[in-house]
Amino acid sequence: FGALLAKRLGRPFFVRTPGFILRLALGEMAVLALQGQRSIPKRLLDAGFTFDYPDAETAIDYCLREGGA
Repeated sequence: FGALLAKRLGRPFFVRTPGFILRLALGEMAVLALQGQRSIPKRLLDAGFTFDYPDAETAIDYCLREGGA
């Protein structure tokens, strides 16, 4: 997420957090930050629901546009 935001802002991204630091700070939740989680809302999609921001890029673009950044 940080790298994508930096790219959209035209800034360098060089913040790298070692995994062991995240594990110390977040415990078991560090797995989400380190490996991610693929979650698909199958029931919503099957029911015809459409997301305003289907991916992180779209959401970041909206926030930057609406936030005046």
